[in-house]
Amino acid sequence: MGVDVPVSSREAVFHEEFREDLAWWSSQRPRIARKVVSLASAILEESVAARELGQPLRHALKGCWTRRLQGEHRLVYRCEPNAVHFLQCRYHA
Repeated sequence: MGVDVPVSSREAVFHEEFREDLAWWSSQRPRIARKVVSLASAILEESVAARELGQPLRHALKGCWTRRLQGEHRLVYRCEPNAVHFLQCRYHA
């Protein structure tokens, strides 16, 4: 008897800065890298309203959301109806 794993119909778009940040976490702090992947997966599976439970950003990043990783480090993402853009995951206070 298998377990059904929900598959998101939303596309995950990983921007270059996000990929670089995740590579840094993977080499320096693997536990945080796992947290980034876990949060990204959860965000993709959530409804639009739930995805926006993080803190909304203003100014240059208006329309983006953030979830805390540790200290000044945040996962920054932008939600669209059919995609979630993951922008960065280091140094956003």
